[in-house]
Amino acid sequence: MVKDFRLYKRENAGRYIFILLWLCFIAASIIRNLHYSISDLTYVNCGVSDWLINYQAGFVRRGLPGQVLYMIYQAHPFNVPQAVLAIVAVSSVLLVALMVRIFIKKGWSAAILPLGCCFFFIFLSTSQRKDSLLLLLTYCIFVTYKRYLHSRGLGTWLIFFALSAIMLLSHEASFFFCFPILAVYAYRYNVSHSDAATSADTSMKARMTKTLMPMAPVAVVMGAVCLCKGNMPTAVAIWHSWSDAFAQFPDGIHDYAYTMANIGDNVEALSWKLLSAARLHLTVNLFGVLEVADGPWNILIGLPGLVVLFVMTYYLVTHLNTVRIGKYKMANDTAREISNTLLLQLVFMLPMFTILSCDYGRTIPYWVLSTLMAVACFGRLDIAALDRLTERIQSKLQHPALKSTWVYTLIVVFTPLTSMYAPIPQNVLQYKALAAAVQHIIAVL
Repeated sequence: MVKDFRLYKRENAGRYIFILLWLCFIAASIIRNLHYSISDLTYVNCGVSDWLINYQAGFVRRGLPGQVLYMIYQAHPFNVPQAVLAIVAVSSVLLVALMVRIFIKKGWSAAILPLGCCFFFIFLSTSQRKDSLLLLLTYCIFVTYKRYLHSRGLGTWLIFFALSAIMLLSHEASFFFCFPILAVYAYRYNVSHSDAATSADTSMKARMTKTLMPMAPVAVVMGAVCLCKGNMPTAVAIWHSWSDAFAQFPDGIHDYAYTMANIGDNVEALSWKLLSAARLHLTVNLFGVLEVADGPWNILIGLPGLVVLFVMTYYLVTHLNTVRIGKYKMANDTAREISNTLLLQLVFMLPMFTILSCDYGRTIPYWVLSTLMAVACFGRLDIAALDRLTERIQSKLQHPALKSTWVYTLIVVFTPLTSMYAPIPQNVLQYKALAAAVQHIIAVL
């Protein structure tokens, strides 16, 4: 009994230490991201320029939000960078509110929400670009598609298609963390709703075709976006279409001449060649080097760092109830409920983790938050091979030490995710992100 009491006291002390660290992450995230966003709120910055892509030079990928902003600006001129910051702030708050609601409903501890795998790098930060908006659309698409499978109503399908088109026209890479998991859910839905009567009338192939056909127009939109990827003349024309905004509402850091002469990072990215962009991202992700001039290629920082990052993130997410945050009722078996979907999403998002991006401060939250949304909407996706893999992994994570709040805290602190990029040499341990954020807080104060 004395031993149990000592264990309880030790675990309780570990919980209080984690909560203190948790609150530090929240404060550091807010102040760090707002400081970066406000101090570098310029047209050429990637976080703002991503919203400037429009259709003034013809149809091009990622142009829908910028076209909407452009049309509003033509009707009533406004300060575009400040508007972008406001949109990011509102969408960030809405996304946090949605996730808190999901966590309370599912009985999940909010322990992981302020960490790098969720909101640390993207909350209130223009560096996230359209991430919060895309994740909000993802949840709406999940809910709408589920309702469509149950009702088969035309109105529900139209809403599903409209939401899907808006998301793909905003950022085509969102396809990978949204639609493949919908196909898996459609398969599981057909399996769970098949009986002797339906099997006699239609085959599984026919039922799958019927449930996936509503996605055909979505595939057309995705194809059109991929074909119209843009080029340098398009980027220049888009940039010049905002010349009136550059003149009337200078960003306060760069003058009109500088802004006109320097195309924003994400607008210029429309001119990137597919192979060169893939090579750049793959080099960063596998070798941990953003530029050769930064230092020697170090594969010990790159690929092994990614493996460690994925393993630690898997543990933190599937064992999110290890540390209780909140007074609502906690669920018991979260690991097996989340694991299958988390592994599936990791596979579906491999293009984003290799050749399409190196912004792990954004792609990891895509992976984790879309997984938790899918689990909240669809429940556990039972697939025999994945069930066996989950059981094998979780059996190795049942050691009492791995259920300790102290171990969970240590893994949070030493997770190799300290910046927006992949594990480059400057991106080693999570606590360094917290230390850097504290330095920014001190500088601001």
